[in-house]
Amino acid sequence: MPWARLSAVVVVATLAGAVSACSSGPSAPQGSATQLLEDGLSAQHDGNLDLALADYQAVLSKEPSDVDAIFDVGTIYQARSQNSQAATWYERALKLQPNLSQALYNLAIIDTSSNPTEAVSLYQEDITVDASNASAWFNLGVILYRQGQQTDGRADIKHAISLNPALSSYVPSDINLS
Repeated sequence: MPWARLSAVVVVATLAGAVSACSSGPSAPQGSATQLLEDGLSAQHDGNLDLALADYQAVLSKEPSDVDAIFDVGTIYQARSQNSQAATWYERALKLQPNLSQALYNLAIIDTSSNPTEAVSLYQEDITVDASNASAWFNLGVILYRQGQQTDGRADIKHAISLNPALSSYVPSDINLS
């Protein structure tokens, strides 16, 4: 008789666990913050932005000041063209790590069309942090050239091309490098 009761308890416990698992919906991503960050990057690379965002948020639930996860949340929003949300996350990352070149660069991209003056400041700050960022030099040069600062703009674009010759094929037709 004791075995029958034990067997019934195991069956009830097993069924309760199965019902609980079925009714709880999708579970939050599990693992270490490092593994979750890697999973998020992989999901983002594969184009699964929802899963990547869930992974990054799981990292932040474990480590709220993880600059990489904060930055990566910004990239998800930027990929979705939700630029104000992306900017908020990049600014949050910059509060924790003021010289985060990627965040400066991405903020500058967001500001290029709506606030070119701010974009110029951000690109200048970025190249101060990472002088080898050819794309920042290039974008800065294009903005300066179009703002009437042709000499500085031309010099920055030429410098960008010296860092990355492939950029020469992206020079807009309205810009004369001669």
